[in-house]
Amino acid sequence: MPENWLEWLGVVGSILTIISFGLYLFELFKRKKHDTLMLGFIHGVKPLVEVMAARPATTGADWQPLLQQINNMLARLQPPPSKVRVMVILVCILWIVTAAFYFVGRETSGDEMIFFRLLMAFFFIVALVSSLGTFIFWTDHHN
Repeated sequence: MPENWLEWLGVVGSILTIISFGLYLFELFKRKKHDTLMLGFIHGVKPLVEVMAARPATTGADWQPLLQQINNMLARLQPPPSKVRVMVILVCILWIVTAAFYFVGRETSGDEMIFFRLLMAFFFIVALVSSLGTFIFWTDHHN
């Protein structure tokens, strides 16, 4: 049991932190469900709008702005996956593995040290080449 007011304040703060984290997760799941429902609705309405926009003799011109708005909403809600993000994650993993092999190689001796130093050198070269490739890919796609 807490003995003074600072310890009680720490207990109350911890409980409020846990409650707020739970509320955050609840809102996150609710928002994801709402996004899924909205995408389903927009995908369901889009064929109807495309059919109505394809009738140039009657009201086709009136439906074109709505079709463009639906396409813009779908592009914003379902953006194409970014290859740069995946490449950066892989490069970070390679550098972490390289550092791990370095520290393990420092703590071992004999044949094990040589093995881990060779692995470290291999992963260092792979991480360096991957970093340069990611940088070149990023500069090509963001210019």
